[in-house]
Amino acid sequence: MGCVSVCDDDLDARFADHGPWLSGMLVIGVARNQGVGRALLLEVERVTRKLGASDLWLYTSEAAAFYERCGWSVVARKERLQDGTVMRKDLAST
Repeated sequence: MGCVSVCDDDLDARFADHGPWLSGMLVIGVARNQGVGRALLLEVERVTRKLGASDLWLYTSEAAAFYERCGWSVVARKERLQDGTVMRKDLAST
């Protein structure tokens, strides 16, 4: 139905000292809008917290609204077409 990955690398040099980063999430078309993405996020947040991280970061070019609905905060909003949005989830508060 879907998959998610986390890494230590980032895509935005402005935030090179932050991490870990949600580096990819995919939900197949037929599973969208059924809670699969939210379930994947909750699990990756749980595991990342268990491994000692206090926050989790991501870079998205098109799904910022989804992540905001899931409790993520915008750190740097997309300004131009080729830009992405950098977001952060405080794992201590969840």
